[in-house]
Amino acid sequence: MQNENNASPFQKELKSLRVMHLGLMAGLAIVLLNMLFLNNFQLKPALDTLVLVALFLAVAAPLAVQAFILPQLLAAAKSKTGLQQKWNAYRTYAIMSYAILEGPALVNVVVYFLTQSYYCLIAALLLLVLLVRLAPNREKVISDLELSPAEAAEF
Repeated sequence: MQNENNASPFQKELKSLRVMHLGLMAGLAIVLLNMLFLNNFQLKPALDTLVLVALFLAVAAPLAVQAFILPQLLAAAKSKTGLQQKWNAYRTYAIMSYAILEGPALVNVVVYFLTQSYYCLIAALLLLVLLVRLAPNREKVISDLELSPAEAAEF
């Protein structure tokens, strides 16, 4: 592992993206645990309208955005000419990916708090797992951006 002083600017920016990703995951996990404690870990199989809307949001929003918006952002990032421009576009893509999962997860946590429906709790946990799987790392960035060997070495 390189010394912090010898790290490239991209490594420092990747580290800041990792910290932001970790903060989003930790914040979601803390809110989820707080809601569990406040509800005394009570779980009900409630399926009222509010729960159905939250579940629909948990499924439809990430799928729609993953299908229509994020591929365009990633394609735009790949088409940039310089490595810095590619990184800036990729960072936008990554942040939007995290937000698209965190928003519906938080909605489901709040609906769980209001209804104690374990369906919303499960949806929030699944979205949290998906968010964990999106953790940024050097290899993922190189693969997603399809960097040339020279760009990968610089990154």
